[in-house]
Amino acid sequence: MNFQRLLEAARQDVDREAKQVKRPVKSQMVITKLLEYMLDMDEDGFEELWDFERRVIPYFEGHSTEYRLECKEAHAEFQDMVERRLERFLTTHGWTVDEFHRRIRDELAGIDSIEKEHEHAEELVRMIHDAFDFDSWAQSMRYSANRRVEVDADHVARK
Repeated sequence: MNFQRLLEAARQDVDREAKQVKRPVKSQMVITKLLEYMLDMDEDGFEELWDFERRVIPYFEGHSTEYRLECKEAHAEFQDMVERRLERFLTTHGWTVDEFHRRIRDELAGIDSIEKEHEHAEELVRMIHDAFDFDSWAQSMRYSANRRVEVDADHVARK
């Protein structure tokens, strides 16, 4: 299941359909729920993500415009972690992929660009894109790796 394609398909469906009467929202927006779930790493996922980053961050050190093979492999592993987290979200809410797609599509159709939920939708799409797009993800990892090296060097210099 590729959630980036799923969200993009929902956005395209909305673009194709004329916006009609806004549907009243009876509960928290699906987009907001998913965004909060993805960002809440308190109980499940934080330790896994921390261990993963600590293990792979050295692959990204340096300033080369090319990435090692291990970086691609790490990205595939990271994508699997994100996919599992997204699948847990669907399972928690008892939604199939098709139902989730319909809910997102319907929600996007009812959001004006000035609403806070629109900002959440854009943030969610950007976050998922960055997780699944190798270049975006690798640049972020390279920044973190090089920043860590700088902080470590400053710490050693102060001793």
